[in-house]
Amino acid sequence: WRVINQNDVARKLRSKLIANSTIVSLTSGIYFIDAPQNQAYPYISFFPVSGVPVQLQQGSGILNMHAWQIDIWGQSALTVNQIHTQIATILDNNALGLGSLSEVALKRSSILPMMIEATEQSGNVYHQPLEYVVYSR
Repeated sequence: WRVINQNDVARKLRSKLIANSTIVSLTSGIYFIDAPQNQAYPYISFFPVSGVPVQLQQGSGILNMHAWQIDIWGQSALTVNQIHTQIATILDNNALGLGSLSEVALKRSSILPMMIEATEQSGNVYHQPLEYVVYSR
């Protein structure tokens, strides 16, 4: 079995997101786990859904996997959707590139509907959660 280090995954996910000039221009920040309090919108946060890899049978072709959630937060549904499109373009079914683990890849496991998470004085806060599986083949 290979084990994927979640800190390495977090660094690689963040570096892939900040390497995209459109994402950088549309967001005020990209944060592992939590954004700072009173962070300006829109921003991205991401975190592992579970801290323990799911071990599968070797015959399945996948040696281990981790579930990750990427959350897009913003006050414009259009901007949240633009960020979502960029994330899908750079992450869906792409290799993560973890050094010697060249076969580490990303697969989108689900897209939950965009929702209004809260209403603040300045307007609605839209939330688009995306779930990915990071796995090695």
